[in-house]
Amino acid sequence: MVLVAALAVAGTYACRRAGLIVDLPADLVGIAVIFPVVFSIASAYTRREEALRSFAAIKADAASLYYAHRDWTAAGRDLRDNGAILVEELLEAIGAYFGAPPEGQRLALERVYAAFSAISASYRGLLDAGVSRSEISRLGAYLRELMTEFEAMRNFAHYRTPITLRSFSRFFLTIFPLLFTPYFALVGYPEHLAIGYVFAFTYGVVLVGLDNVQEELENPYDGLGPDDLRLTIAHEFIGLLTTTQPEDGPPLEPRTVRTSTRV
Repeated sequence: MVLVAALAVAGTYACRRAGLIVDLPADLVGIAVIFPVVFSIASAYTRREEALRSFAAIKADAASLYYAHRDWTAAGRDLRDNGAILVEELLEAIGAYFGAPPEGQRLALERVYAAFSAISASYRGLLDAGVSRSEISRLGAYLRELMTEFEAMRNFAHYRTPITLRSFSRFFLTIFPLLFTPYFALVGYPEHLAIGYVFAFTYGVVLVGLDNVQEELENPYDGLGPDDLRLTIAHEFIGLLTTTQPEDGPPLEPRTVRTSTRV
């Protein structure tokens, strides 16, 4: 950022020394640079918000699965503790996957799907403990939504701003402060020479700053920026669930769903 701004100031000085003072169309900056960059930033921000929504859905479904293991049977603590282990392992696996380097993502992905498989296998224990098949079907829907939201988060990581648009924006963000040095040389000339240098420096800082903002938002999982998603919350989240236990008592009766016979 500072380098581009400094080169813009130096170019402005060189243009004045060479007498290269030209009134260039400032609208060109908006058409060729600002619009593509703002579009890229808006797209990256939307992906981040959608990733947040998906992760919130994952936590909600995971909590529902834990409560089902805890409350739907009279099997005691075994199923409840197993539900806590399953949920914690799943959240740890998801956090590890998005924090893994490219060469380790295959193994991390296998760990996530092993956690999904373990949750599905746990339904047999619930069936044996007396949970009806209709309630197991509901748990299957929770598991499907967990997998759907996880895959949505994966898509946000793999399919980001098109590389051609990013390359176009970065190239012109870097070169425009230098191309416009004849225009900056004209600003304030000859009475207020300092204004031209201020314009050159400001243009360089603003344009390169926009590129940095877009780059920070591009991957919300890398943990490098202050606005990235915090995915390593498994221990904290399962602690929240297990410290809000009701007093021991009979299991909750599944709610009976009445179906209408009217045509």
